[in-house]
Amino acid sequence: MTKQLTQGLGGITLVVIAAAAALLLFASTALAAGTVVGETKTVAAGGQAVVKVQATNASGGIGSWTIDVAVPAGTLGTPTCANLASGGDCNVIGNNTVRFAGSVGSASGLTGTVDIGTVTVTAGSSLAAGQCADLVITAGELNDQLGAAINPTVTNGKVCVQAAATSPAVTPSPTAAQLPSTGGPTDSSGPSSLVWLLAAAGLIVVSSAAWALSRARREI
Repeated sequence: MTKQLTQGLGGITLVVIAAAAALLLFASTALAAGTVVGETKTVAAGGQAVVKVQATNASGGIGSWTIDVAVPAGTLGTPTCANLASGGDCNVIGNNTVRFAGSVGSASGLTGTVDIGTVTVTAGSSLAAGQCADLVITAGELNDQLGAAINPTVTNGKVCVQAAATSPAVTPSPTAAQLPSTGGPTDSSGPSSLVWLLAAAGLIVVSSAAWALSRARREI
């Protein structure tokens, strides 16, 4: 009976160890996380934008990838692409979509922030000033260097057109009626001018009368 009990306990131990190993493997796969990010670019109306796509693996390297970038034809036209990652390539496939795909055979994979490639588009006239259009990214496949799937957080790329510049408000200059008095000459038709004219006329009359009286006295 003791032998049977020992065998039973040994079997249970093996089951527990196997379950723990499976749990650890599942956890490592489920927790594998990373990012796929498209840049945001701002251009002038009708300008060309080169949007970079990058990927990361938080717990290791990147071994293989297939990443699609859908471009809205109505606002950003037909895209072109350039591959930046070792072991990768890019092509424009159907539905105005760029596909980046590749794989590496190194034991560590591509580590750090990996430049996958660029998508070049042109902001069309239908994209008004201050508006943006999304480059929609889908990570169809992103695996680490061991082939385990990475579950990335995806951030779409974006192209925006510069907002129209606004002119500063102009403050009107004051009119002549609003200007303060500067102490210049007064209007000659005012009341003070009339007083001076009357005083001068009176002085002339008095002087004339005095002169006439003096002359009359000399003739007598």
